[in-house]
Amino acid sequence: MLSKQILFRIGYLLLVLSLFVFLVYLIIQYLFPFVLACIFTLILLPIIRFLHKIFKIPYTLSCGITIFIAILINLLLFFIAGFELLQGIIYLTKWIPEHIQFLIREVTDSFNQWIQPLIQKLNQYLHALPSDQHTLIEEKLSAISNSLADQVANLLEITLNWTGLQIASLPGSMTVLMFSFLCTFFLCKDWNKFHQYLTKVLSNTYLDLASTIYLHIKEKVIKYLKAQFALIFITFIITLFGLLVFQIEHAFTISICLAVVDLLPILGTGIIFVPWALFLFITGETALAICLFSLYLLVMFLRQLLEPKLISSAIGIHPILTILAIYLGFQLFGVKGIWLGPVILFISKACVEAKLFHFFWNYIRYNQINVDKQ
Repeated sequence: MLSKQILFRIGYLLLVLSLFVFLVYLIIQYLFPFVLACIFTLILLPIIRFLHKIFKIPYTLSCGITIFIAILINLLLFFIAGFELLQGIIYLTKWIPEHIQFLIREVTDSFNQWIQPLIQKLNQYLHALPSDQHTLIEEKLSAISNSLADQVANLLEITLNWTGLQIASLPGSMTVLMFSFLCTFFLCKDWNKFHQYLTKVLSNTYLDLASTIYLHIKEKVIKYLKAQFALIFITFIITLFGLLVFQIEHAFTISICLAVVDLLPILGTGIIFVPWALFLFITGETALAICLFSLYLLVMFLRQLLEPKLISSAIGIHPILTILAIYLGFQLFGVKGIWLGPVILFISKACVEAKLFHFFWNYIRYNQINVDKQ
């Protein structure tokens, strides 16, 4: 039997954790620019301190210079991405109509050669049926046709609405970034004051615990990002070389897109390579389709070969657990869970290494609050 003191501590701990999770949710939901500012602060603080220490630049000026350079880099990346996207759209507006016309001709010829005789035989069979059965089959076929038309119309409507929302959200995204960088400046400038205030308000035990968890998460994030950048770079180099050999226009832009898409769990580069190769195969460019599909198989094989080694060695989590986290996240949270599941697993691993659960057990069982910083 558990004593009343242990039950009380369990209830108290669950209440505190629930309030903490709820508070984090509210902050992310309604104060997202501040969350981004905290992330930017953690990234830029080492650079600010480096400028202040090495070049003897005043601390506030170091904050301003670093954040200004960060804003310029972000604007430059947005400009490059927008320019490349515009070039790609201009290219596609010339490329798509010609190939769509060719595809329509191919489908029409196939329809006339293969499908039309089957329809004629089907019509002969339907006319041979009794009138009531003939009418029933025609109604069913009409209902199926109308249902397919409605589904296609709904899909187009959803796609157009999503595109419009993304375009409409661009000014809001820029506003969020501006507020984030503004908050980042004040957080960086007054970081020491915030740290001193937290030191006065919180006990050393909680600060040590938060610092230990933060260091473990920081270490794993850096290792994980290095592993992902290595995989992205390998994908980029292989696809760029392959597309240049195949004489594909805008090979550099397409390679960047493929490298970024390669981050998507499960789907990866196949979401672009497979439809592209199928389209080329249907339109008669069989050799190029085979080349692109072979390039996709090579990229997928190398990623499957290297990813378990790089990721598992970076964060110390077996690939099977990562796959299970992705699946459970998708089942519980939908598409967002594809990213949320691994993030929860990632943070849980860092908490285990920081002995957070050992900290909870000591509090529940022995009413002791201490941190093992080893």
